[in-house]
Amino acid sequence: MFKIIDNIPEPIVYQVEQWVTSTKIPWYYFDHTLGSDPKGMCEVDQDVYQLKDMPRLTHYFYPNSTTGKEDRDYVMPLIAWVRQQLLPRYVVKRVMGNLTTQLPGSENYLNLPHVDSNKDMVTLLYYVNNSDGKTVFFQEKKIQHEVEPRRGRGVLFPSNTVHAGQVPCINKNRYVINLLFSREITNDG
Repeated sequence: MFKIIDNIPEPIVYQVEQWVTSTKIPWYYFDHTLGSDPKGMCEVDQDVYQLKDMPRLTHYFYPNSTTGKEDRDYVMPLIAWVRQQLLPRYVVKRVMGNLTTQLPGSENYLNLPHVDSNKDMVTLLYYVNNSDGKTVFFQEKKIQHEVEPRRGRGVLFPSNTVHAGQVPCINKNRYVINLLFSREITNDG
């Protein structure tokens, strides 16, 4: 399952963009992609890109939000739409935003390739704004897909898919929200 979604309703797209790009949301600095544990990095063929661990700002929307009410008010409609339209038998497990800023001359840099989870989960990578800085997806160490960030676009994929993002080199910033879903556990299996 790899699917690009470009039909998220404009009121949801607008609402998420207004909150995520506002000055009211707290962002926290990380100088790495994977933390102090390099075991999360995945090996890929490096024909096109130079791998570089680049800094980012992060905000946890769920479950560890520091702005819980606002995060729920602004981001829950996106989660509800995904569950209704794409993943009806799934529940959200984690929602995290990443903000990367412009790095001129970085067009051949790629952040460290990684997976979001080794468990049986599904990721929706949601692009909050138009930007440069593709997301590159790999299969068997080879580039399988390259997706351009477009405001309101989502990419749905198994969470164990190796992928990596670029920082923008032309636009000032690149906002993405990473939503992790797991299959809903019901009494009937």
